[in-house]
Amino acid sequence: MSLALDLTHQGVRLLSAPKESWSVALSAPDDMVLIHADGAIMDLHGARYRWILPFEKSRAACCRQDGRIGWLDHQGWFHTESETEEWRLRQELCRIAKLIYERHYNASIDGNISVRLPDGTVLITPSGAHNAFIEPDQLVVTDMQGQTLRGSGHASSEMVLHLEIYAQRPDIQAVIHAHAPNAIAASIAGMDLMETVATMAPIPTAAYARPSSPESAERMRPFLQGYDWGVLPRHGVVTMGTTPWFAFLRLEGLEHYAEILLKAHATGRPITAIEPRQRQALLDFWNLGPQGEHKR
Repeated sequence: MSLALDLTHQGVRLLSAPKESWSVALSAPDDMVLIHADGAIMDLHGARYRWILPFEKSRAACCRQDGRIGWLDHQGWFHTESETEEWRLRQELCRIAKLIYERHYNASIDGNISVRLPDGTVLITPSGAHNAFIEPDQLVVTDMQGQTLRGSGHASSEMVLHLEIYAQRPDIQAVIHAHAPNAIAASIAGMDLMETVATMAPIPTAAYARPSSPESAERMRPFLQGYDWGVLPRHGVVTMGTTPWFAFLRLEGLEHYAEILLKAHATGRPITAIEPRQRQALLDFWNLGPQGEHKR
């Protein structure tokens, strides 16, 4: 009762009993909101609603002011059934973008991530955004020609690289471009990640390409059919996979290998490659061709 009285003084009137700790309420003048049991008002991320029903199984059915019917999750995000998979992927890209930043594979507004949506369009991080703090609704949807279909921002300046990969590799569903510091340092030092000096599959290094230009796609094109990763010298890396998570795992593995090589070279001692027989055994184990390429 004290909660209701306190909320009344704030211009909020409860309309339902709590369900899953949230009550539907009317906020002056006529906004529908959700109130937590502790008195906090749910952040609805700028959206306004004609009506909201109490939570059932982590969903609160609702209708937005624009007439769209869907449901709210416990974080206040609006969903429709047709958007459910896209929304899951939006959240996944934001989670991985933050993880990439925390692992120091990107800094500031560097890098970009994308995923192919079920309808064949591409969901990609926007240009000029700090990916560690990006929100799901900030991501941009484009067609395969790069035309923006949804989103208020502009797609990443490296969009051409992502679209080239999706065009060349129908099996690929996610792409990451990062400015991984150890991989960049190794490329500056002229290290060849195709040479097998440890138990890591060969990683090709493309010719130099100016950042944020179509050159990145052109330089990577010769390697796209055979490899799921590559180094853009003095610039960054690109990794790809059947899911955003698998693309991230390749990024992590690539950067870790580059760090190992840098530390080995820092000793000043000679670095020798694995013997050909041992190298071939590794390639056979990974089911890769003689240059570490996919067997197709």
